[in-house]
Amino acid sequence: MDFCPNTNLKVKQHPDMFHMNTDSYLLGTFMKLKKNDIVLDVGTNNGVLLLYASLQKPKALIGLDVFEEAISLAKENMMLNQVDAQLYVSSFQDFNQKVDVIVCNPPYFSGDNRNENHFLKVARHEEYLDMDTLFSKSKSLLNDKGRMFLIYPASRLQELSVIANNHGFAIKNLEFAMKKDKKRVHTVCVHCVRRGNMGIDTINFVTV
Repeated sequence: MDFCPNTNLKVKQHPDMFHMNTDSYLLGTFMKLKKNDIVLDVGTNNGVLLLYASLQKPKALIGLDVFEEAISLAKENMMLNQVDAQLYVSSFQDFNQKVDVIVCNPPYFSGDNRNENHFLKVARHEEYLDMDTLFSKSKSLLNDKGRMFLIYPASRLQELSVIANNHGFAIKNLEFAMKKDKKRVHTVCVHCVRRGNMGIDTINFVTV
């Protein structure tokens, strides 16, 4: 049994699946929700981002994953923490319910993945959900001023910014993460707004 960092939230994890990590914590604490928000977690896995979201008490929580085993694990974690969430075995592309917020720790690796099991391949490699598809589908699910919260390699922020802009999203807030023993940032949390006004509101830096 594990705990979400800095919370009392309990998390069961599967040895073969993607595990909660620093990115999970950074994104989970970065997203800002409102009480009337319907929140969709894309690729929910064990449900850790939904657990973080539950602390802000939004109107509804929804989690999607293509693996039945992941959804079963997420259901266990919701029950363990007495969190109400709708959980579906579904690809993001096949989901059609309107939501207010989309949160995602997207896959961003490319190249050879022969040594990984099928759970890790889908969680880590962008061929299964590339950034263009993520923004294109999100555009159809979010109303105007709907929000997205993502975490991505800082080295690819410019690429993400171009794709977001191409699909009508404005980046509003950024939080860069730097490891204590490094001098360069390695990941960035990104808050985008559909049809939002251009211009970044805040840029923050954290050390992990």
